[in-house]
Amino acid sequence: MPGATFWDTWGRPEIFAISMAVGVALLVMLSVRRRAGSWLIPCLTFLPVPLVALFSKQFNLVGWHGFMHAAPIYQMMAGGAVPPEDPLFAGGSLRYPWVEHWVVAQLSRFSGASVHLLTVWIEVGAYAALLGAGWWLASTVTEDRGAIALGVLFTGFGISVFHVGLLAEPFQRAFPGLWLESRVVPLDKFANLSAMPLGYACLAVASAAGVRLSVAAGPPTRLALIIAVCTLSAALVHPLSWLCILPFQGAVGLVLIAARNREDYRRLVWLGAAVIAPSLLALPYLFSVGVSESSDGWSGLTRSAELFWAKAGDAAVFLAPLLGLVYLQRATLRRMLSEGNRALRILLVAVASLAAAYLVLRFPGRNEYKFLLCLVIAGAPLLGLCLRGLLDRHGVLAGVFLLLLLTPGSRALGFRPWFEVTRPCRTDGPYLRAVDRAADRLYQWVARETPADSVFVTADLGIPPLGRRGLYVALDAPWRGRDGWGLEPFSLRQWHVRRPDAVMHARHEQALLLLDPAGAGPATDVIARIQDDVPNRPVFVHSNDPEVLAKLDRTAGFIRRFRNTAGAIYATARWEAPMLGSR
Repeated sequence: MPGATFWDTWGRPEIFAISMAVGVALLVMLSVRRRAGSWLIPCLTFLPVPLVALFSKQFNLVGWHGFMHAAPIYQMMAGGAVPPEDPLFAGGSLRYPWVEHWVVAQLSRFSGASVHLLTVWIEVGAYAALLGAGWWLASTVTEDRGAIALGVLFTGFGISVFHVGLLAEPFQRAFPGLWLESRVVPLDKFANLSAMPLGYACLAVASAAGVRLSVAAGPPTRLALIIAVCTLSAALVHPLSWLCILPFQGAVGLVLIAARNREDYRRLVWLGAAVIAPSLLALPYLFSVGVSESSDGWSGLTRSAELFWAKAGDAAVFLAPLLGLVYLQRATLRRMLSEGNRALRILLVAVASLAAAYLVLRFPGRNEYKFLLCLVIAGAPLLGLCLRGLLDRHGVLAGVFLLLLLTPGSRALGFRPWFEVTRPCRTDGPYLRAVDRAADRLYQWVARETPADSVFVTADLGIPPLGRRGLYVALDAPWRGRDGWGLEPFSLRQWHVRRPDAVMHARHEQALLLLDPAGAGPATDVIARIQDDVPNRPVFVHSNDPEVLAKLDRTAGFIRRFRNTAGAIYATARWEAPMLGSR
């Protein structure tokens, strides 16, 4: 059979992407030279995110982000501990940014609204704040309204041509050794049930305020207060966004130091205080959620030459469109720099510093890509300014280039309406419920008939968000579709649970012995060791494997409390408490 062609990879997401990109590009081209473009282009940047969210199946599922978001919130809504317990590791506090979870829990408790819908609309508001910061920053660099509007456009859609876009697959085939990071489109982070949107918006606002502080475009006390509030908020909500604030504001500080005058030194003190003081306040929290004890959860320097050059290639492809336009418009940029445009100088230094941070630092799961994502905030005004100049001289070339820049973001949104869900769910007030009736009965029984501090030994990762109970440990459940359970189970345990490998391996081994039909040793001995690991807490076992159920039915000490086609749930004789009986 002939090999797959470029066109064979096209489906509904690709058709959506090209249609959206062409439509937005045409409207931008028609309006950028007109007064209406100053408001129409930002609207075209903002509206796709909430409109696509309205029709996306992505938000009716228990995927990885939905899992991490719902389970801790439900604990806090039920009066559980703060910080909440890790839903994947009973007895351990959550080592993941949970402040946003606490905020959503309070809002949902008072309003009765779905935690997922609340989160989606909070993130839509954060997207508006991101674009507002993009306008604020671009207006510091230039007074050209068209260039400012284009800066807002690229703040949302990003500065990449190849990553995620329609050219990603053919480019990857042409350069098979090159790994293109697929998470560098800003608008893809919003209305997406993750911790990043609020932190990323805070980073953008803090960055714009820092640049304006350096150019004396406002009272230093007010701008410093904005930076401090945003820095603290980013640290509490999304520490990686806080970390990206440091090299960006470092670029601002370097330019202020280079100026060598008293007024700039005074503003440097305000900037330093606005970044350092809130960072110190957040350090205890950052250590509590950020310290990892697992072999795959470490952060540090890029040690291997292989990884360094892989990241260098990725960064080069990512920056190529921006660098190409900067080269074409170098005369204009040189003139602006010679005229003393400090904001432009800061953005150039910030691009370099964030790119260097991406190359030098290493985070779990290649999360140093966040530096590239945050580089977009500095690169978008530059790209907007350069593309505006290209439009005046080479309209057709600029239009084609604009179309290529819009396709990655359009494609990222295009996946959402046709997302392959692992576990379809619906909202019921603040809670999630399974669409499948048998599964819903099981999860509702768990939520109503078991104590709030129950621990489940199961391979079903739906128990925490749908049954609102914790797991003994995450097992090798089936990971299907691209709905972003998102991580291999091994990475899930090592990186997000962040306990020592030996501890995780021991729990994993005990749980598998219990749920293996031919597991070595009597099940009563295994459950005793598990119970000792989580003392004074009721332990339940869930499985839908007929052989495991037969094993537990014939083993003394296991009492079946529920069974239907979604599985059976067993209590253990060691925990004696009133139950409402089998269902």
